[in-house]
Amino acid sequence: MEKTKGKKVIPASTVVKALIRGHVSYGIILGFLVCTAAFFLKYIVDRFFHSNSSALTLSSSIILGIIIYYVVHLICKLSTLDLFRKCKTNSSNTETISEKMNLFFIVCVILSVVASITILYLTLSSNYISLKIAEIEYGKVFSKNFTSILSNEMLADYNLAKTRTIITSITVEISLVVSLLSLISYQPKMISEFNDKKK
Repeated sequence: MEKTKGKKVIPASTVVKALIRGHVSYGIILGFLVCTAAFFLKYIVDRFFHSNSSALTLSSSIILGIIIYYVVHLICKLSTLDLFRKCKTNSSNTETISEKMNLFFIVCVILSVVASITILYLTLSSNYISLKIAEIEYGKVFSKNFTSILSNEMLADYNLAKTRTIITSITVEISLVVSLLSLISYQPKMISEFNDKKK
């Protein structure tokens, strides 16, 4: 490694590894904070608004999606700033670094889509199984007619919750995918900006 103007000059491969580590580390920390804030927001909405409106669900999801977009860009910025604060790389390496980081972002998109679909499927399946178990338990205690009424009410609640869950999942996933794909053009700008800064 060479030193130039107080900064260590590092090869493209080292830059890529460091950037990926930075994205993962900041992603875990900020992702945890966003998830905590999202659960808190959901609790507030459910507790004080008592609304089953799809419009409210969609509005909340869009707000969360916008937050995700800025958080993803913040993760990219922080990880790049962290690396190039004490190091730099040759300007000729920027294209190579960008290509490898683009591959990383595309892999993240694929993983996020697979994870989102899997979590959605497992959540809905679990809720439906719980509904059927409740129906069986109520059938042991109440009459057939009353059990049928309860089953219909629970099914209506399940369908409403299912719709809200699907709306939220799709909105958030679209936001995450758009955010990750936008890094394909954003990351090279961050590399150029921070790589050229003096220590």
